[in-house]
Amino acid sequence: ELNAAPATRLHMLDFLAARDALTMALDEFQQRADADLAALLQAELLACVDEYEALKEREGALDFLDLLLKARDLVRGNAAVRHHFQSRFKRIFVDEFQDTDPLQAELLLLLASRDGAETEWGRIDPVPGKLFLVGDPKQSIYRFRRADVGIYHEVCGLLTARGARRVELRRSFRAVPNIQRTVNAAFAQAMTGSATQSRYVPLEPFRSDPAAQPSVVVLPVPEPYAQRFVAAREIERSLPDAVGAFVDWLVRHSGWTVTERRAPDTRVPLEARHICILFRRFVSYGEVITRPYVKALEARGVRHLLVGGRAFHDREEIETLRAGLAAIGWPGDQLSVFAS
Repeated sequence: ELNAAPATRLHMLDFLAARDALTMALDEFQQRADADLAALLQAELLACVDEYEALKEREGALDFLDLLLKARDLVRGNAAVRHHFQSRFKRIFVDEFQDTDPLQAELLLLLASRDGAETEWGRIDPVPGKLFLVGDPKQSIYRFRRADVGIYHEVCGLLTARGARRVELRRSFRAVPNIQRTVNAAFAQAMTGSATQSRYVPLEPFRSDPAAQPSVVVLPVPEPYAQRFVAAREIERSLPDAVGAFVDWLVRHSGWTVTERRAPDTRVPLEARHICILFRRFVSYGEVITRPYVKALEARGVRHLLVGGRAFHDREEIETLRAGLAAIGWPGDQLSVFAS
């Protein structure tokens, strides 16, 4: 066995190297194929676009993009309309500006322009104090809706060059300093700022750390590490029971306290309703991730509520209820009658 161990490790390294090479080859193929496929699909789908436009014209209908296009064209192409709305709106406040698409950004700048004759949004000089934008580029997630973080940065740069004041909101009123330091350390390295990625703005403290308990806990998962090679799948399998045991200890034995929104200055005993388990995904390796977590909590009698899971219809009590309803609805279904 001792002689076999180095050979086993060597085979494993060969396997990992082959896996990495295959992954790189697949990624390279995907990039090349995606570029060719996009061009081919564009040509193929143009007929569908033409048919869609003809259908809207026959029905006298407009979609959301049509409304934006026509509004932009009307304001940009008609001086009387542009002057009317420029004088009508004295202040323009836009929240969630990171979700703004190019047409919306152009329309905003046209309405805020100091020069009523200017129609090129890139050359617009806004009226001082008229346009107020609030946004967080780190939350720009609506790319499918034509929102582009590049537009956010371009408009911010244009406004700053025209004399606008840029204020960064750094203070976090919810998280305690220990959590903020953990978040800052993780994201400062990952978000360095680029054309497609925002620069990370570190959080600053407002509250103080609780003196009698930690605010950041790294939960160990010891089971997979007893093996020679740690597998991600084995780590995932051991997590639910470890998390369930930790939640049970938190609720029944820790003695820890938390604050609530209705009384932020008063600490109350930690209860199950104060705990939230977040999942990056619901399915892994073809298995529903939430099911073993639910079982781990149920086994310990911890009250819980599952939101958004995919295992609801596979639960034993739901299967029993479905069988009972089927037996009532179809008494001739002997299997459902027997199951109920």
